[in-house]
Amino acid sequence: MTIGAILERYEVPTAAADAAVLRGAYARAVQAVWLGPEVSWPTLVKALVFAELGSKDLGTTVRKKIGLDKYATTLIARGTKDKIRDIARGHDWHQKLYVYCAVQSGSVHVLKHVHADAVVCEIEGLLLTRVDKELVNAPATSIRVRDLNVLHYKNPSV
Repeated sequence: MTIGAILERYEVPTAAADAAVLRGAYARAVQAVWLGPEVSWPTLVKALVFAELGSKDLGTTVRKKIGLDKYATTLIARGTKDKIRDIARGHDWHQKLYVYCAVQSGSVHVLKHVHADAVVCEIEGLLLTRVDKELVNAPATSIRVRDLNVLHYKNPSV
């Protein structure tokens, strides 16, 4: 099932769905200029899209129903404000990219944290150029995010 189909199936409000897709689009734009180690971009995109889907109950329900894979769930769980210090000191590039994309795309749960600034500086040192905001907002990027297939961990028939 694709991200777009999931957002429609669970009737995610348009504003929340657009914000979720924008976070995923930001990760896709970072992928285009990334010079660092190998990263599983689809997993990162899924984690960013499903991290915040409007209300806490809605996001939790959707993640539970679709059976998001374990690592994407881990990225979401560890990418909270109280764990950013550990992420900044750690070596997991997925976690650092998750925080970077969340900060840069305006995700509320990591903004204005002193260690988030350290992560942003570290990630920007591994980018070929700055992220192209036009690429992030391009309809083609949004369509690529919506068309990303979510491989289910719990129940592939959902």
